Amino acid sequence: MKAAIYNPYWDTLGGGERYTLSFVKVLTERGMTVDIEWKDRHLLSKAGERFGIKFQDVNVVESVKKGEGYDLCFWISDGSIPLLHSRNNILHFQVPFKDINGRTLINKM
Repeated sequence: MKAAIYNPYWDTLGGGERYTLSFVKVLTERGMTVDIEWKDRHLLSKAGERFGIKFQDVNVVESVKKGEGYDLCFWISDGSIPLLHSRNNILHFQVPFKDINGRTLINKM
């Protein structure tokens, strides 16, 4: 089984990213292969140093295509509500919202 992870704040490596990586660790311990979308291929080594977590079966990829072709998609939202395409989707909102990019009518509703 395969999981897609999206978090737009990986460059901060703060508490939300620690939370996300803890979820990644649980998924891999349950036998899933995990793809994390991010531009920096060294994300896992940086995160491993910062948080003391070792990763297996985790890849940093250019795009997870909003979960298309994945069994699970875990998406950290910036306040917008994306249309996710995996079999199982988890949309996680970090609060408080600041500088929300999702100011569309559907997001406001």
